[in-house]
Amino acid sequence: MNRTLLMPSLSASLFYKEVELLKPPISFDKVFKFDKFNLLCNGDVHCSYERIELDWMIHCKNLERRLNITEICSSKEEIMERVGNIVGLKTPAVVYLAVADSLLQDPSILNGWKEGLVPFEKKKLGFDARYKKFPYLIQSAIDYEVCLRADVFVGNSFSTFSSLIALDRTQKLIKMGVNSSCGIDVRWPTYAYNILGDQKGPQKWMTNMSGSSLKEISYGSNQISC
Repeated sequence: MNRTLLMPSLSASLFYKEVELLKPPISFDKVFKFDKFNLLCNGDVHCSYERIELDWMIHCKNLERRLNITEICSSKEEIMERVGNIVGLKTPAVVYLAVADSLLQDPSILNGWKEGLVPFEKKKLGFDARYKKFPYLIQSAIDYEVCLRADVFVGNSFSTFSSLIALDRTQKLIKMGVNSSCGIDVRWPTYAYNILGDQKGPQKWMTNMSGSSLKEISYGSNQISC
């Protein structure tokens, strides 16, 4: 069954007024040829969902002050450093940058990556013009699907988008009989770049499915499973 471009119900903040534009559902494979993209990459595909746009940085700084914690905001340089320090990182690897449209005009997001990590975003892939033809919700869903299918996903544990991907990837692991990613190598690992993990890399992240609240399932929290 083809996965359709429909965000999970928890992500109501992403819907705005565009729900009606999802009818009929669009097959992801008709929009983004992921298998072809994966084949051309010739190695692991990492997806890095980077929240570094100005409005997010203002929001996260205010949130850090309100919650009296310091592990929400991350600079572009900090994200690149931590992604490059993932334990067991296999190179060469393509890093798909799922970033806001405003950052696509900033060529510096492609610079400064560790040797062996090859960054790509929609503009570099030549997909930008086609991508912009879709409404915001569809654009978000395209990035969601690419990140969901990636070999490695790195996001922010205070991001709605990242938390939903972590949840979806956790469910994939549970179906394979994996109930914890702590201290072991797993298929489809997920990391939170805003939290410092082993060897100056990002913290491993697996949703706590037994939690009874959004915070307990790592939805807007720095208390993630590992």
